[in-house]
Amino acid sequence: MRKTTIILALILTLISCKQKSNNYEKLIIGDWKNFYEIPKKTSNGDLIILPRRLSPFGESGYSFYKNGEVENKTGYFDVTQKDNDGRTKRRFLGNYTKYRIKNDSLETFDLKDKKWVNIKIFKLTQDSLILEYNDKSKEKFAKQDYKIDPLNSFDKLIVSTSGCYGTCPVDDIMISKSGEIEYYGEMYVNQQGFSKSKISPKSFFKIENNYKKADFINLKDNYIATRTDAMTITTTFIKDGKILKTITDYGNESPTEMRWATLPVVFLNHNIKLERKNETKKFLDFKYVLFVSGQNICELTKSESFYLKTLLQNSQESKKNFKAKYTISYWANNTEKKIESDGQYFKFETKKGGFTTLNLGYNFLEKNGLLKRIRAKNQYD
Repeated sequence: MRKTTIILALILTLISCKQKSNNYEKLIIGDWKNFYEIPKKTSNGDLIILPRRLSPFGESGYSFYKNGEVENKTGYFDVTQKDNDGRTKRRFLGNYTKYRIKNDSLETFDLKDKKWVNIKIFKLTQDSLILEYNDKSKEKFAKQDYKIDPLNSFDKLIVSTSGCYGTCPVDDIMISKSGEIEYYGEMYVNQQGFSKSKISPKSFFKIENNYKKADFINLKDNYIATRTDAMTITTTFIKDGKILKTITDYGNESPTEMRWATLPVVFLNHNIKLERKNETKKFLDFKYVLFVSGQNICELTKSESFYLKTLLQNSQESKKNFKAKYTISYWANNTEKKIESDGQYFKFETKKGGFTTLNLGYNFLEKNGLLKRIRAKNQYD
């Protein structure tokens, strides 16, 4: 009788563990965001300081999928390498990896160390996840229910970075829904100059879906930090051949979901094969475009300027004499250069006394609704 009782107890224990594991496997599916509780005062007035895990790209977070894949929102980086000046180099390894649930533990495969990392699931309910790390510190996550509007889609995405006081990348990348990539690297990047590459439509969908979770269409146009020497990231969304929206983020001040969506795009060049483009119009060497007409100006962001540059790269030369409405002045190779334009035709001095005119085929400012940005030179936002 006693032997039967022991066997029955073991069976019930195994069933209980299995049910618990299966329940965790179901409950963990979805989007989770670090939940930071405001420090509370104790009875003697002291503050209870809770740990908060932050990166430049926002609070920690995860998206768990049924296929055993997890998206670590702040990604995996290899920081073991140094550049020629002894500064740390960050190599982005990606943010998608594998996970598995074993009893009361969450195991994720670390892309850097190439091994499984065990984290205890301290608590898991339908809307709350608490993880306990090896040092006994705990991190709480709240389940997210993003309302994704399928109509808020885009055909192209351009992300441009300005660099910072340090080794932040200075580059531009444009990704099309078909997976085609146009890339220009300038500083602190793996490859300089114009390159092209390609990703799968599935990869583009993942990128697009993260921006939809960020509700990009309803975000502000500008997020500006008060500190100096930080990186500026400008993101432009294109739909039906027109600029749908541009967001400027100086100093990582945009909402966390926006930063999560942007991180893998900023570092995408680390994980794709870039094929150098040799057949390019070398005279298209501007970075920022400022249309000047008398005392009025119309300023483009870096990502919008790169979009215009890629369009002009594919434009045909024209012999048409047009009446210039705007002058675009900029510096390249320690030389001041000027472009004359009416918004459709762009006239460049390609050599001393030699000019080339490119026909965009339409008025860039009018089509993209940029005329409303025109302001007086002495007027500041």
